[in-house]
Amino acid sequence: MVEDDEYAMQLAFERYMMSMGGSGAVLVEEETKEDEAERLAQKEAREEEQRMRRVLAEVKKAEKKYWQVFQKFGRLLKDEWFDIDDQAHKVVESIAGIRRRLPMAYKVVEQLKESKANKKKNEWASRGFSQTFGGGQCVPTLLTEDDVELALSHDLLQHEKMMSAIRSLFANLSECQEAMYRILDEIMKHHHECIEVFDWSDLTISFYKSSSLEELMNDFVAMLSLELYRKQSLVHLLLSAVEDDVLKSCETGGGKKSELDWEDLNSEEIATRCQKVW
Repeated sequence: MVEDDEYAMQLAFERYMMSMGGSGAVLVEEETKEDEAERLAQKEAREEEQRMRRVLAEVKKAEKKYWQVFQKFGRLLKDEWFDIDDQAHKVVESIAGIRRRLPMAYKVVEQLKESKANKKKNEWASRGFSQTFGGGQCVPTLLTEDDVELALSHDLLQHEKMMSAIRSLFANLSECQEAMYRILDEIMKHHHECIEVFDWSDLTISFYKSSSLEELMNDFVAMLSLELYRKQSLVHLLLSAVEDDVLKSCETGGGKKSELDWEDLNSEEIATRCQKVW
């Protein structure tokens, strides 16, 4: 009996110890799983942080590219497009001034020629005590026919130079416009690359502001294209208005015309109109 009791107690003790060992192993396994999950979470957090750093670096680089292209566009617009346009305006003003002077100079030349012919025909008019002819006093002019013809020739030469200058300036302005299109194409390609590469939820506010430069440049180029076309049309009218009677003052009549009415205008009026609406 005693042996049976001892055996029962030993068996019960072994079962108890075995049950304690099993729960301890489960506890250790659960702790190992928690540690592994924590390590994985930390690893993922580090990888995400590194990814965000790389993304932010790429975003800063892309943002800098936007501003570099925009600054190049701004320099071209300020230093070339506007400068050429200002020069063209001054040339148009010069052409308008010359065309206003030409009829007057031509009229003076004709009057001097007529006066010279009359003087040769009536040389006796200035002889004797009376310096009058036909009831009028003979007042000698300070300018000779050669002086006025020289001034007229100078204006005609300057007119030709200004016409050549306006052609050259608008050739340069067209080239400048083409350069602006190339810069616009550059920033549009960069913008589309950014759309394909970046997840827009990762981007910063400053990047959104930088990316809006593409739309701004697009609007600028569209407006400048319309402005260039308008001024090219004015230059075409200015160049095509040169006729044989550019020296003569043509009366178009009909009262004051609308600024939209360009028909039946002579060379002088077209130049003046172009200067006004430039």
